[in-house]
Amino acid sequence: LVTYPVNIKSELDSSDTIALAFGQTEKFDAKGQLIPGALVEKRLVFISKVGSVASTSATVTRWESTITQALAGLFSFNPVKEATPTFLSNIRQNASVRYRNFPFADVTIDYTVTNASNGKIYLILANSREAAFAAIDTIKR
Repeated sequence: LVTYPVNIKSELDSSDTIALAFGQTEKFDAKGQLIPGALVEKRLVFISKVGSVASTSATVTRWESTITQALAGLFSFNPVKEATPTFLSNIRQNASVRYRNFPFADVTIDYTVTNASNGKIYLILANSREAAFAAIDTIKR
């Protein structure tokens, strides 16, 4: 479903990859205010086993210059609505998360490369903060 650059494809273990639909409940209005009781919307999450945090992180960071165009159709966002010209950083359960909002955290590109509780390393790519954080929380249990 995701058209990864060749240098990222070589880092992924296709035998240990999953695509998920996440039930997004966090929703923001045009002014960035949280909408209480918003209807659940689907967000995509891709989780792929990789060999190295450092190598995969560096590779995906280089992809940041074109990732917005690569994922706009699949993740259903308007690139013109990007909140910042570059990706920003966050931390969730000791995982370094890189993200870009379109324009708020309910429609994003979020990714991390992190260790899971099973001892494996995974690339998580999601199209909302809530979906990315839920995936991180789940693999770290």
